[in-house]
Amino acid sequence: SIGATDPLHSTSLGKIFLAFRSPNQRELLIPQTLPRLTENTVTDRSKLIDQLEVIRTTGYAIEIGENEEGSYCIAAPIADARNVAIAAISLSAPISRFDETARQPICAGLMTAAGEIARSL
Repeated sequence: SIGATDPLHSTSLGKIFLAFRSPNQRELLIPQTLPRLTENTVTDRSKLIDQLEVIRTTGYAIEIGENEEGSYCIAAPIADARNVAIAAISLSAPISRFDETARQPICAGLMTAAGEIARSL
């Protein structure tokens, strides 16, 4: 929904902002208790931190029904020169309409677009 806010740990955009921060900043941003929004929401803090390391390595985040049942979202960071996410872009679709074979091209396209936006900034 336009203007809605969601917890950082349950969305691909939020995970991008957490992943592309220093460990100290992450510690301040991640609450001790992570609320469950769906059955797929990650509520274990250490599991979330492990996911963030993978996201930082791959350069994109994927969220499958963690924030909203039946949703699929892929996000990429728009990072500054220090590799801190200052913004992010994403693509969302209902899981029922998402073709898993398109995941890699979508991730590549989002990362390319995010890089171009970051360079223009």
